Amino acid sequence: MARLRLWIAVHLPRLAIEAFFRRHMGDPGCVIVEGDRVVAMSAAAAAAGVRVGMRRGGALMLLPEVVIVERDPTREQECEKAVAMALLQYTPQVALTEESVLLMDVGASLTLFRGPRALCRRIRADLRAFGITGYLGSAPTARGAWLLARYGRGLRRTLGMSSMSRRLEQLPASVVPLCRPFEAWFDGIGCSTIGDLRRLPRPGLQRRCGRAPLDFLDAAYDSACEMHAWFEPPETFRAQIEIFDRVEMADELLAGAHGLVLQMLGWLCTRRLAVRRLQLQMIHERGRVARPPTTLEIALANAVWRDDHIVRLLKEKLARQTLEAPVIGLHLRYARSFRWRHPRSRCFLIQTQKRPISRGCACSPRGVLPPRSPGDRVRPPA
Repeated sequence: MARLRLWIAVHLPRLAIEAFFRRHMGDPGCVIVEGDRVVAMSAAAAAAGVRVGMRRGGALMLLPEVVIVERDPTREQECEKAVAMALLQYTPQVALTEESVLLMDVGASLTLFRGPRALCRRIRADLRAFGITGYLGSAPTARGAWLLARYGRGLRRTLGMSSMSRRLEQLPASVVPLCRPFEAWFDGIGCSTIGDLRRLPRPGLQRRCGRAPLDFLDAAYDSACEMHAWFEPPETFRAQIEIFDRVEMADELLAGAHGLVLQMLGWLCTRRLAVRRLQLQMIHERGRVARPPTTLEIALANAVWRDDHIVRLLKEKLARQTLEAPVIGLHLRYARSFRWRHPRSRCFLIQTQKRPISRGCACSPRGVLPPRSPGDRVRPPA
């Protein structure tokens, strides 16, 4: 039985603002500007009437206490890479693509994570822990999943080629990035959906729009192959987050620390490691009132590679922690790790290297199988 071909795409539509202000942080009314124009705003700023394209002065007039930040593409890229590192828990084949969309080839790990729905639920839970808004799309092809996630509305999950083709044909033609410069021309000839676009004469469309839009659609409909540049995590782990508010209660730092833990676990999976001891550093004010960071050590009885146990310990430790000064940032690092030792910890064959995602799992023609507890064994007849 051949394994199911499935790609999951994760679109981060609010990356410009959530790279600075995560969802679990307070919302004083924030606006991201590029030049003199608003490109993104928080929910509080939108409720006050701020809109995309508005000038900086207009935003200040509607919300005098608004926090205005200049757009930082480097910071957005770092945030996108942090999400990609966390997603390495589910597959080592994660690619960063245009328009803040991440692609994941999850065909080999569906059985391990109990199927597509359960896997999508886990990814959504991780995005909530990050404080990042994400739209998911799944399809048998990478570009098909990309289009479904990028559109962001309606049914975005499909498993078969026929159902994917039906849903893609209903999407607006403007979802294809390379077709947007010709949007006025498409409207003039009554071509509004991808289905209408594919029914146009191919030679004439190529002369008018070039080869690139046709190659994009061919890859989406599995008529052409597409190569991907997989995300490569750094050799050494380093994760930190800057908090734009002065946090004075330690238990309020749990949401930010959870996102750092997810990054660490994704990195550990690619290195076939499990963590035994980790340190959370709470960064205080700089300048004249600078103080050394407060370090919170987490020591575990057994090496772990799952976030639930670590987050429970962090919650208990932070609840008992007293801060001597407000915190403006968090930095997480592991102090002690161990390599997995298990005779069946083989999965995710990539080229000539084997990368495991979970201890005790096994490979089969259907993909990666989850580990079985001793209670799953069949009893011999009496």
